[in-house]
Amino acid sequence: MADNTDGELGKIIATQGVSPEEKPECEQAGSAKEQGNNVYDKAKDARRSEDAKTKFENKARAVAGAFVKTGNELFDNMIMKMISCHSASASFNSEFETGQKKGTIEMCDGKSYTFGPQRHTQFACHAETKLISALADVGLLKSAKITFNIFWKNSEGISNVPCPSCFDAMCFAATECNADIFVCSEKNKKVPLDKDGECKDKEDGYEDFLSRIKR
Repeated sequence: MADNTDGELGKIIATQGVSPEEKPECEQAGSAKEQGNNVYDKAKDARRSEDAKTKFENKARAVAGAFVKTGNELFDNMIMKMISCHSASASFNSEFETGQKKGTIEMCDGKSYTFGPQRHTQFACHAETKLISALADVGLLKSAKITFNIFWKNSEGISNVPCPSCFDAMCFAATECNADIFVCSEKNKKVPLDKDGECKDKEDGYEDFLSRIKR
């Protein structure tokens, strides 16, 4: 956990927001995701040449919007959004810088996590992992309920599912910190991560979770 917890929490609240609305959680998380995509589009439009705009548009990127219930009466019902570092767009808007980490961090109760199933520090820049680590930094990850709405663009196209590395981080949050994790389906329905099944099935768990999200 960060030493300056109050300051870090203030930064998250100032740049993310607390939801005053009573709308479906996937809808609120989806609105946050679109805000992230809009920031990316503005950066693309700021490029001077059409060639530069095309190259920027074709970059791989992930944007995660989330509705988060923390159980903290002051900071419950949070709306959060993160964009992946490798999209080359995290640097132009400070609200997406929160949660960038490298190596190992404390997630909850002294339990440490090293990013990525292959333990590559680059996975610390993935959008969903950044959001999880931001909550861990301020002590709000334990027992949180996090509903993700995901935009992931890579060489294979566009999808609404987490990559294997972010799935790994989600499973750690779920199994070790008792967080309830959901990902919004293509029909905008909450799909719960099965911490006792999919997270423990190292061979098929990831693909099983994706198949449920895509139904």
